[in-house]
Order: sequence, then C-alpha cells, then structure tokens
Amino acid sequence: IPSSVKKIGENAFFYCSSLEKIIIFAHDITIGRNAFHHCHSLDQITIHSTLNDQFKEFKRYPKIVNF
Repeated sequence: IPSSVKKIGENAFFYCSSLEKIIIFAHDITIGRNAFHHCHSLDQITIHSTLNDQFKEFKRYPKIVNF
C-alpha cells in the first residue's frame, strides 16, 4: 500500500481470502476497524512502528507483524 494512501476503510479487505502479504509504507495512515479481518491467507504484515496501536488485533499472531 503506497505512502500516498492515507486511509484504509472499515472492512476494506474483510474476508479477502487471496490476500497473503501487506506492506504499508505510510507512517500516518488510518486503518479502519476490521480492515483485514478474516484474511485467512495473510502471512505477513510489514508496517511502520508508529502504526502498532492500529494493529492491536494482530498482536495475538506475533508471526504476522514485522516492525
């Protein structure tokens, strides 16, 4: 997701079964609730450390979040 994107809406990728990897380059992006919920193929999320609070739902899956 390019740094020009400032918001990912609520449920934006909800149940997106083909989504395997997310790289978010922006450090000031707003991520809507459940934006990546039920993305069962999701293996890797790479985010800027300033986004930690927005990814609390992934804290239970430590192998997914890379800082």
